[in-house]
Amino acid sequence: QATTVIEAIDVQVGRTGVLTPVAKMKPVSLAGVTISHATLHNQAEIIKKDIRVGDTVIIQRAGDVIPQVVKVVTARRSGSEIPFVMPAQCPSCGSRIHKSEGEAAHRCLNMECPAQVRERIIHFVSRKGMDIDGLGEKLIAALLESRLIRSAADIYYLKKEDLAQLERMAEKSAEKIMTAIEASRTPSLSRFIYALGIRHVGEDTAKTLADTVHDINEFESLTPESIQAVKGIGPIAAQSIVDFFSEDMNRKAIERVLAAGVKPRKREEAASSEASPFRGKTVVLTGTLDSYTRSEAKKTLENMGASVSSSLSRATDFLVVGKEPGSKLAKARELGATILAEDEFLELLKPGEP
Repeated sequence: QATTVIEAIDVQVGRTGVLTPVAKMKPVSLAGVTISHATLHNQAEIIKKDIRVGDTVIIQRAGDVIPQVVKVVTARRSGSEIPFVMPAQCPSCGSRIHKSEGEAAHRCLNMECPAQVRERIIHFVSRKGMDIDGLGEKLIAALLESRLIRSAADIYYLKKEDLAQLERMAEKSAEKIMTAIEASRTPSLSRFIYALGIRHVGEDTAKTLADTVHDINEFESLTPESIQAVKGIGPIAAQSIVDFFSEDMNRKAIERVLAAGVKPRKREEAASSEASPFRGKTVVLTGTLDSYTRSEAKKTLENMGASVSSSLSRATDFLVVGKEPGSKLAKARELGATILAEDEFLELLKPGEP
């Protein structure tokens, strides 16, 4: 834990329109990391802890990762602290803020709100979603500002010349991004469902839904009752799924992505064969491969039924080693994972190549 001062409380708008107050704090070192921001979750949480701008607070990192405000040091109050009030209008688009009875969240209901559009695209291209390497938050913001994209679907209509227009965009970087976009055109159906950013649909629910339908278009004919009949999906998630697919704007966005040549695959189609040596295995990639980009290698492995992780653990079955592998190689030896040089990796790929 550490003590610091809240200098301001900003409000961020997420992909589903939820407004989240975030404390901007005087930077303080905590567990080797400099902390300057912490989410305050919602207005109810702020009222419960009586957090005000100017307060001295005790913070900690939950699970050594997420900074959180534990409590206010009220003894240090001077009387000049300012209570927080949730804005009546969206800080991004100016729309009226809505709060449903029984729900803690305040929401902007404007689906075309710039902040929501940006956050939906960031979620869509994320590692757990369409996994498009190189499309980070800053580049997405630049693409939106330049009006080269207006939605996630527009990503699949980009050309290298479009990216080259952007400031400080080198030709090689543009090529890598275009390669990553191309490599993302055949995601598993579960990844595609997750990437859509449906409320209450995380990775596990997306996988369950992908096992329930044959393709994404089936969702338009499902009812809350039929979805809720699927094991592990409750009434709130079921209603949220139906609401999402009944929204004309969402259906048109999906149609535009599919029209661009994106073809989500069922899990059994993605796994290329029962005989694949990677089926059901956990694989970690390290170093630079000559034959594949990191994104291409990952998708190839996933298509063969593997789970690709970014970190080593005792559950790791294979470490694929390219040039300049770094510390993962030594750790894999310690953990007893099977280490594959690039030529060995390519040899194992042959029997299961689509």
